[in-house]
Amino acid sequence: MKNTYFRRIIFLVIAILFIYSAYWLFISVQFKTQIKNNLDNMNSTYSNISISGYPYRMSALINDLMFSKFENNFLSNINFHDVRIDMNPFQIDTLYLRSNQVEGSDIATNSESLFDFKNLQGKIVLNEGIVMKLLLISDYFDLNYNEYKVGTINQLLMKIDLNDQSVYKIDFSGIANDFLNSYIGKTKVSINGEISSITYNGNLQVNIIENENQNKLFSAPLTVNNGIVSLLFMPLLDLKDLSFF
Repeated sequence: MKNTYFRRIIFLVIAILFIYSAYWLFISVQFKTQIKNNLDNMNSTYSNISISGYPYRMSALINDLMFSKFENNFLSNINFHDVRIDMNPFQIDTLYLRSNQVEGSDIATNSESLFDFKNLQGKIVLNEGIVMKLLLISDYFDLNYNEYKVGTINQLLMKIDLNDQSVYKIDFSGIANDFLNSYIGKTKVSINGEISSITYNGNLQVNIIENENQNKLFSAPLTVNNGIVSLLFMPLLDLKDLSFF
Protein backbone atom coordinates (compact mmCIF):
# COMPACT_ATOMS: atom_id res chain seq x y z
CA MET A 1 0.00 0.00 0.00
CA LYS A 2 2.79 2.39 0.94
CA ASN A 3 4.67 1.56 -2.27
CA THR A 4 1.58 2.29 -4.36
CA TYR A 5 1.07 5.64 -2.61
CA PHE A 6 4.75 6.52 -3.08
CA ARG A 7 4.63 5.62 -6.78
CA ARG A 8 1.59 7.86 -7.24
CA ILE A 9 3.43 10.78 -5.68
CA ILE A 10 6.45 10.17 -7.91
CA PHE A 11 4.21 9.93 -10.97
CA LEU A 12 2.39 13.14 -9.98
CA VAL A 13 5.68 15.02 -9.50
CA ILE A 14 7.01 13.81 -12.85
CA ALA A 15 3.73 14.77 -14.56
CA ILE A 16 3.82 18.26 -13.05
CA LEU A 17 7.45 18.72 -14.10
CA PHE A 18 6.66 17.55 -17.63
CA ILE A 19 3.63 19.84 -17.94
CA TYR A 20 5.54 22.82 -16.54
CA SER A 21 8.53 22.16 -18.82
CA ALA A 22 6.22 22.01 -21.84
CA TYR A 23 4.52 25.22 -20.72
CA TRP A 24 7.91 26.96 -20.16
CA LEU A 25 9.12 25.85 -23.59
CA PHE A 26 5.93 27.06 -25.29
CA ILE A 27 5.99 30.45 -23.53
CA SER A 28 9.72 30.87 -24.20
CA VAL A 29 9.17 30.37 -27.93
CA GLN A 30 6.34 32.94 -27.86
CA PHE A 31 8.52 35.29 -25.79
CA LYS A 32 11.40 35.14 -28.26
CA THR A 33 9.09 35.49 -31.27
CA GLN A 34 7.37 38.55 -29.77
CA ILE A 35 10.70 40.22 -29.01
CA LYS A 36 11.98 39.49 -32.52
CA ASN A 37 8.80 40.80 -34.18
CA ASN A 38 8.84 43.98 -32.10
CA LEU A 39 12.51 44.65 -32.83
CA ASP A 40 12.05 44.00 -36.55
CA ASN A 41 9.36 46.70 -36.60
CA MET A 42 11.51 49.26 -34.77
CA ASN A 43 14.38 49.95 -37.23
CA SER A 44 16.73 47.85 -35.16
CA THR A 45 19.58 45.44 -35.74
CA TYR A 46 21.02 42.75 -33.45
CA SER A 47 23.31 39.78 -33.77
CA ASN A 48 21.48 37.20 -31.67
CA ILE A 49 18.60 36.54 -29.26
CA SER A 50 18.95 33.69 -26.77
CA ILE A 51 16.51 32.48 -24.10
CA SER A 52 17.58 30.99 -20.76
CA GLY A 53 16.45 30.96 -17.13
CA TYR A 54 14.65 27.61 -16.78
CA PRO A 55 12.90 26.81 -14.49
CA TYR A 56 12.45 30.01 -12.44
CA ARG A 57 12.20 32.70 -15.11
CA MET A 58 12.62 33.52 -18.78
CA SER A 59 15.59 35.65 -19.65
CA ALA A 60 16.20 36.95 -23.18
CA LEU A 61 19.72 38.16 -23.96
CA ILE A 62 19.90 40.43 -27.02
CA ASN A 63 23.43 40.94 -28.32
CA ASP A 64 24.64 44.06 -30.17
CA LEU A 65 21.23 45.76 -30.22
CA MET A 66 21.09 49.05 -32.13
CA PHE A 67 18.19 51.34 -33.04
CA SER A 68 18.65 53.68 -35.99
CA LYS A 69 16.87 55.79 -38.65
CA PHE A 70 15.50 58.49 -36.37
CA GLU A 71 14.45 60.62 -39.32
CA ASN A 72 13.00 63.56 -37.38
CA ASN A 73 15.50 63.69 -34.53
CA PHE A 74 19.11 64.63 -34.02
CA LEU A 75 19.80 61.04 -33.00
CA SER A 76 21.75 58.83 -35.37
CA ASN A 77 21.49 55.60 -33.40
CA ILE A 78 21.08 54.10 -29.94
CA ASN A 79 23.45 51.27 -29.03
CA PHE A 80 22.88 48.78 -26.24
CA HIS A 81 25.96 46.94 -24.99
CA ASP A 82 23.80 43.82 -24.76
CA VAL A 83 20.40 44.00 -23.08
CA ARG A 84 18.64 41.38 -20.99
CA ILE A 85 14.85 41.13 -20.65
CA ASP A 86 13.48 38.96 -17.84
CA MET A 87 9.94 37.67 -17.36
CA ASN A 88 8.11 35.53 -14.83
CA PRO A 89 6.47 32.63 -16.75
CA PHE A 90 3.27 33.21 -14.77
CA GLN A 91 3.28 37.00 -15.09
CA ILE A 92 3.82 37.61 -18.78
CA ASP A 93 2.54 41.20 -18.70
CA THR A 94 5.53 42.42 -16.68
CA LEU A 95 9.04 42.68 -18.12
CA TYR A 96 12.32 43.62 -16.46
CA LEU A 97 15.20 44.94 -18.53
CA ARG A 98 18.83 45.72 -17.80
CA SER A 99 21.87 46.82 -19.75
CA ASN A 100 25.35 47.74 -18.60
CA GLN A 101 25.61 50.61 -21.07
CA VAL A 102 23.37 52.46 -23.55
CA GLU A 103 24.78 55.11 -25.89
CA GLY A 104 23.16 57.58 -28.27
CA SER A 105 25.08 59.13 -31.18
CA ASP A 106 24.79 62.48 -32.94
CA ILE A 107 23.20 62.33 -36.39
CA ALA A 108 25.57 65.03 -37.67
CA THR A 109 28.76 63.16 -36.89
CA ASN A 110 27.34 59.65 -36.39
CA SER A 111 30.02 59.18 -33.76
CA GLU A 112 29.71 62.03 -31.25
CA SER A 113 28.07 60.75 -28.08
CA LEU A 114 24.82 62.51 -27.15
CA PHE A 115 24.10 60.46 -24.07
CA ASP A 116 25.53 57.54 -22.17
CA PHE A 117 23.67 55.44 -19.58
CA LYS A 118 25.49 53.11 -17.21
CA ASN A 119 23.78 50.25 -15.34
CA LEU A 120 20.34 50.96 -16.81
CA GLN A 121 17.48 48.94 -15.31
CA GLY A 122 13.79 49.06 -16.04
CA LYS A 123 10.35 47.61 -15.48
CA ILE A 124 7.59 47.54 -18.10
CA VAL A 125 3.95 46.68 -17.38
CA LEU A 126 1.83 45.79 -20.41
CA ASN A 127 -1.88 45.42 -21.07
CA GLU A 128 -2.78 43.75 -24.37
CA GLY A 129 0.51 44.91 -25.84
CA ILE A 130 0.13 48.52 -24.67
CA VAL A 131 2.74 49.95 -22.29
CA MET A 132 0.85 50.99 -19.14
CA LYS A 133 3.82 51.65 -16.85
CA LEU A 134 7.51 52.24 -17.48
CA LEU A 135 10.13 52.63 -14.78
CA LEU A 136 13.79 53.33 -15.58
CA ILE A 137 16.66 53.84 -13.15
CA SER A 138 20.36 54.45 -13.76
CA ASP A 139 23.26 55.43 -11.53
CA TYR A 140 25.01 57.34 -14.33
CA PHE A 141 23.70 59.44 -17.25
CA ASP A 142 26.07 61.63 -19.26
CA LEU A 143 24.40 64.16 -21.58
CA ASN A 144 25.99 66.20 -24.42
CA TYR A 145 24.59 68.46 -27.13
CA ASN A 146 26.45 69.78 -30.21
CA GLU A 147 29.83 68.85 -28.68
CA TYR A 148 28.86 70.73 -25.51
CA LYS A 149 28.83 68.81 -22.24
CA VAL A 150 25.47 69.41 -20.57
CA GLY A 151 26.27 67.44 -17.44
CA THR A 152 26.35 64.11 -15.65
CA ILE A 153 23.24 62.96 -13.80
CA ASN A 154 23.30 60.35 -11.05
CA GLN A 155 20.44 58.63 -9.23
CA LEU A 156 18.31 58.93 -12.35
CA LEU A 157 14.66 57.89 -12.03
CA MET A 158 12.01 58.08 -14.77
CA LYS A 159 8.40 56.95 -14.41
CA ILE A 160 5.76 56.93 -17.14
CA ASP A 161 2.16 55.88 -16.36
CA LEU A 162 -0.79 55.65 -18.76
CA ASN A 163 -4.08 56.59 -17.04
CA ASP A 164 -7.70 55.85 -17.95
CA GLN A 165 -7.89 59.02 -20.09
CA SER A 166 -5.10 57.75 -22.40
CA VAL A 167 -2.69 60.31 -20.97
CA TYR A 168 0.91 59.51 -20.07
CA LYS A 169 2.01 61.03 -16.77
CA ILE A 170 5.78 61.60 -16.86
CA ASP A 171 8.11 62.10 -13.91
CA PHE A 172 11.88 62.39 -14.34
CA SER A 173 14.42 63.26 -11.67
CA GLY A 174 18.14 63.03 -11.04
CA ILE A 175 21.08 64.62 -9.25
CA ALA A 176 23.43 66.50 -11.60
CA ASN A 177 27.04 67.51 -11.08
CA ASP A 178 28.36 70.83 -12.54
CA PHE A 179 25.28 71.18 -14.74
CA LEU A 180 25.84 73.21 -17.94
CA ASN A 181 29.23 74.23 -16.54
CA SER A 182 27.41 77.20 -14.99
CA TYR A 183 26.88 75.91 -11.48
CA ILE A 184 29.62 74.09 -9.57
CA GLY A 185 27.96 71.62 -7.26
CA LYS A 186 25.02 69.27 -7.12
CA THR A 187 21.61 70.20 -8.50
CA LYS A 188 18.32 68.33 -8.73
CA VAL A 189 16.93 68.13 -12.27
CA SER A 190 13.26 67.26 -12.73
CA ILE A 191 10.87 67.03 -15.67
CA ASN A 192 7.18 66.52 -14.94
CA GLY A 193 4.01 66.68 -16.99
CA GLU A 194 1.52 64.86 -19.20
CA ILE A 195 1.33 63.80 -22.85
CA SER A 196 -1.75 62.43 -24.64
CA SER A 197 -1.21 59.00 -26.18
CA ILE A 198 -3.84 59.88 -28.83
CA THR A 199 -2.99 63.41 -30.00
CA TYR A 200 0.70 63.43 -28.87
CA ASN A 201 0.06 66.86 -27.35
CA GLY A 202 1.04 67.84 -23.83
CA ASN A 203 3.02 70.03 -21.49
CA LEU A 204 6.12 69.35 -19.42
CA GLN A 205 7.95 71.47 -16.88
CA VAL A 206 11.74 71.49 -16.39
CA ASN A 207 13.13 72.56 -13.02
CA ILE A 208 16.75 72.77 -11.85
CA ILE A 209 17.14 73.27 -8.10
CA GLU A 210 20.17 73.52 -5.85
CA ASN A 211 20.41 70.20 -4.05
CA GLU A 212 21.68 71.69 -0.80
CA ASN A 213 19.44 74.72 -0.11
CA GLN A 214 16.63 74.09 -2.65
CA ASN A 215 17.06 77.42 -4.48
CA LYS A 216 15.52 77.29 -7.96
CA LEU A 217 18.20 77.95 -10.58
CA PHE A 218 16.18 77.38 -13.75
CA SER A 219 12.57 76.68 -14.72
CA ALA A 220 11.02 76.45 -18.19
CA PRO A 221 8.06 74.79 -19.91
CA LEU A 222 8.38 72.17 -22.62
CA THR A 223 5.52 72.05 -25.10
CA VAL A 224 4.58 68.89 -26.98
CA ASN A 225 2.69 69.43 -30.24
CA ASN A 226 1.95 66.40 -32.43
CA GLY A 227 4.81 64.57 -30.73
CA ILE A 228 7.41 67.31 -31.21
CA VAL A 229 8.96 68.46 -27.94
CA SER A 230 10.04 72.12 -27.99
CA LEU A 231 11.82 74.41 -25.55
CA LEU A 232 11.07 78.11 -26.12
CA PHE A 233 9.83 77.28 -29.65
CA MET A 234 13.02 75.35 -30.45
CA PRO A 235 12.26 71.73 -31.49
CA LEU A 236 14.24 69.19 -29.50
CA LEU A 237 12.76 65.76 -30.14
CA ASP A 238 10.03 64.00 -32.10
CA LEU A 239 8.43 61.37 -29.86
CA LYS A 240 6.76 59.65 -32.83
CA ASP A 241 10.20 58.40 -33.87
CA LEU A 242 10.43 56.57 -30.56
CA SER A 243 8.50 53.31 -30.64
CA PHE A 244 7.30 53.65 -27.05
CA PHE A 245 4.89 56.49 -27.95
